[in-house]
Amino acid sequence: MTARHETIIRLFRQGQKLESIVSGWQIGEAELAELVIQAYRAGETINPDWLAPRSIRDHLKEVLADRPDLSSVQVSSLFKGRISPALVQALRVVQGEGRGLETRVMNEATYAEAFLDDLLGARREILIVAPELKGDHWRRYLEAFLRVLHQEGQVVIFCRKVSNLVEDEIRERGIELIEKHSNARLAVIDRQILWEGSINFLLPPDGEEHLRRSVSKLQCSEILDIHDLEV
Repeated sequence: MTARHETIIRLFRQGQKLESIVSGWQIGEAELAELVIQAYRAGETINPDWLAPRSIRDHLKEVLADRPDLSSVQVSSLFKGRISPALVQALRVVQGEGRGLETRVMNEATYAEAFLDDLLGARREILIVAPELKGDHWRRYLEAFLRVLHQEGQVVIFCRKVSNLVEDEIRERGIELIEKHSNARLAVIDRQILWEGSINFLLPPDGEEHLRRSVSKLQCSEILDIHDLEV
């Protein structure tokens, strides 16, 4: 039995346009985009031109190449909705990192030095999501935070619960605190490096932990969209 993503790719190769596939098959653009990504990751060769209207195609490619900091939603808005965020994300996959990904898994004993190195290497942005923030563990990253702020970048902590004992100091340092009711534990550095796992990065390890470090603009963009981390 032919998988749905194989059928969609066959239609594109037969010359059918995006609009006709969406209307003829009564499929939403988000679902179509997901099928294209499935096909790509299954080894199919995808022509990026299939996914964008001809009138914006060249400009869209330039934006995706030059502005990796923009989320898929922002790119869609830039083109006034003429391409959906889902199709923008699919384009990023088939043009960029979809199959290959630099990634490494660590534990609570091996992550600390690599994580601090990444923070110290940040140039324009550090985003951290944590369920809670208390105590002084966060101060081990203060040098890295201040380096980014001195370069007129931004450091943002999204947190569900912040101790009153540390909130004032953090804000005085120029670090932005945003209340966010999330169980996510992750850090995004310059929208290129993603750290995620079981550990709260702003607190000491609590038993056995696992962490994954990925170098991927695409993965960072997906996380920003999924968790609505635009600031």
